[in-house]
Amino acid sequence: STLSYADVGTIYSFLGNQGTALVYLNIALKTQKKFFGEEHIELAWTYNRIGIVYGRLESHQIRLDNYKLSLKIRKKWYGKDHPSVADIYTNLGCAYKDLQEYDKAIKKLKKGLAIRVKLHGENHIRISNLCNNIGVVCKIQGKYTEAIKFYFKSLRIRRKVYGEYHPDIADLYLNLSQIFLKAKDIFNLE
Repeated sequence: STLSYADVGTIYSFLGNQGTALVYLNIALKTQKKFFGEEHIELAWTYNRIGIVYGRLESHQIRLDNYKLSLKIRKKWYGKDHPSVADIYTNLGCAYKDLQEYDKAIKKLKKGLAIRVKLHGENHIRISNLCNNIGVVCKIQGKYTEAIKFYFKSLRIRRKVYGEYHPDIADLYLNLSQIFLKAKDIFNLE
């Protein structure tokens, strides 16, 4: 079945064989188009998987193009406020970050965040992850105040969900310390 081809492609991708993964994913995509047409939801999932493979190959523009195709189909099938749509906005944000299009990255990540807040409220781990991702992009841009705001929001949620002694908490402290060290350098603080 087409799902099996896509699954085999995904397994090859996880095993690090991106070329073989693309062969299987493209067979799945071609078969899905033949049987379901151009805008069936199965194609959205396959486009996303193809985008992930191209991300691993660091072909970020092709990655982005596949995520855009996935988004278009997901919105048509699920509407604009569905978790699947939020996920693809996150993927788009990460692709834009890797393309160094930071304003677009933040815009997509914030769209995903808005959907997730609507669905889960303010204290869900998915909210924390998105806040962390936005913080990373803000830090890259040198928008340290904004980055700190998102890191602290992420930290607050992770403390509630995981407690104080979790590796994800340590990662956030590392992100914050990097910003504070950078601020020290910028302002010549001792």
